[in-house]
Amino acid sequence: ASGNKIRVVPSEYGRMNDLETLSLESNEIEDFPAALCKIKGLSWIDLGRNQIQHIPQDVTRMRGLTHLLLRENNIKLAEVPSTLPDLETLQQVDLQGNPMDMYSPLIQKLSKIKPPKGLRAQA
Repeated sequence: ASGNKIRVVPSEYGRMNDLETLSLESNEIEDFPAALCKIKGLSWIDLGRNQIQHIPQDVTRMRGLTHLLLRENNIKLAEVPSTLPDLETLQQVDLQGNPMDMYSPLIQKLSKIKPPKGLRAQA
């Protein structure tokens, strides 16, 4: 559903328990879809190139999340949960192109996430 000018993700997405990968890149989404945090099997989220302004704390409860791609949104550093780097399953967090200091301690901690061989962590 990339590039479809989607503004809101329906709450019904939260009931899609078999969903593992979701790409809603290049839309017009302003709020991180809270419904996604309820999907236990969701491991890959690409919400890059939207208008998202913050990452909800509930993301840190997504125990199967491996990839969180949020490049080129409007996320400020204060809107990134400080416990996000503690999510043990994370292999990649991409926050490039957001209005934040990429040298802050939190971003540096996120950039030290060790992805599997062949992947690169991005913050």
